[in-house]
Amino acid sequence: MKKVKFLKYGRIIIIFQMIFFSSGLYSQSKQKIKKLSEYMAERREITEKQKREIIPLEDFIDMSNYYIGPGDVFYVNLWGEVEKSFTVQVLPEGKILIPTIGVINLKGLNLKEAKNLIEKYIINSYPNSVVTVSLADIRKFKVYIEGEVNNPGSYIVNPAIRISDLIETAGGVTEWADKQKIVIKSNSGTEKIFDLLTFENEGKKELNPFLRDGDFVFVPRIKFSEGVIKVSGDSEISGFYKFYEGETLSDFLKRIKVRKTSTDWERAYLKRQNPDVILPFCVMDDSARFKENIKLKNKDFLYLPPLINKVYVIGAVALPGSYDFLPDMKAKDYIGMAGKTSDGSNDVKVRKRKTGKVVKGLDVDIDRGDIVIVPRKWHLKVRDFLQSLIPITSILIAAKAIGVIK
Repeated sequence: MKKVKFLKYGRIIIIFQMIFFSSGLYSQSKQKIKKLSEYMAERREITEKQKREIIPLEDFIDMSNYYIGPGDVFYVNLWGEVEKSFTVQVLPEGKILIPTIGVINLKGLNLKEAKNLIEKYIINSYPNSVVTVSLADIRKFKVYIEGEVNNPGSYIVNPAIRISDLIETAGGVTEWADKQKIVIKSNSGTEKIFDLLTFENEGKKELNPFLRDGDFVFVPRIKFSEGVIKVSGDSEISGFYKFYEGETLSDFLKRIKVRKTSTDWERAYLKRQNPDVILPFCVMDDSARFKENIKLKNKDFLYLPPLINKVYVIGAVALPGSYDFLPDMKAKDYIGMAGKTSDGSNDVKVRKRKTGKVVKGLDVDIDRGDIVIVPRKWHLKVRDFLQSLIPITSILIAAKAIGVIK
């Protein structure tokens, strides 16, 4: 009897122990999950912060154009009568403090001027030593960009970063942006205009200024009242562009950087209001190319479709789909690549992209965008049709047998 009670109470004790143990594991698991969640949130925050920082340098620093600011670090090396080296950081007031020498004010100086001034002070204190001063580390600071960019906000940059780099990091401009009137406001209150479009076309670095501490960049929206040109077709260049009086079509195409080798000029056209006309870039037989020196007008519409370099094969083939366009190829050549099945008929059809017409034959010349259709053999179509009638016939016979229909 005592043995039974002992076993009974023993089981109860074991059950309670298991419950407490399980609750302890559950509590530990909750803590681990919480810590993991906090860690992941911290990593996401760090990653987002890193994404919003622009640190790499494009080239060697130009000492005449690099202006010293708080956070820059200099490396000073002396040898000769006195041999020692040390680093010194520019303080928020724009000054540096060198032990045994004193305070040097570098505010408003470029790198070349700052190095010369530091060397001068040190040589005055140690005339029999050789001094070298170099920039050991560059500062980081915050700038702002707003307006017609895809990711406006604040970004951490360095003084060797240019305006175009900031715009690119902010996701680029939107299709409504006036790329020629981008405003850069400095901490001192001065403003200057940055022409991103001209820089993109000419690629001259002097047209693309460096960022300064606290700069605010604003990308304005195109003013429709000043005139616009709309472009459609190629997704990369589609959008609205500012209209300039007297600009020719050729100059406009250069300005927006149209890829001539990948544009379908046979389908491109210019639509104009007042009078309402459509001017093709070239006619179908290519006998008269459209003159690109025509002057654009306000509210002109340009359709610039991308060049289609594919031919499509569908129907009774083993590998239906798109194939690269190759000159002097016929319908039978593309069918060979797609692999006609035993069900395929020789009554091949080709839908021409340019005209929309259907041409029959294996020896039809194929152009870009054409669709080659391989139909099934006619007797197989008839067989499939008759087979589709069997279920219907069975239903009708059964319905008549049970008296549903007479």
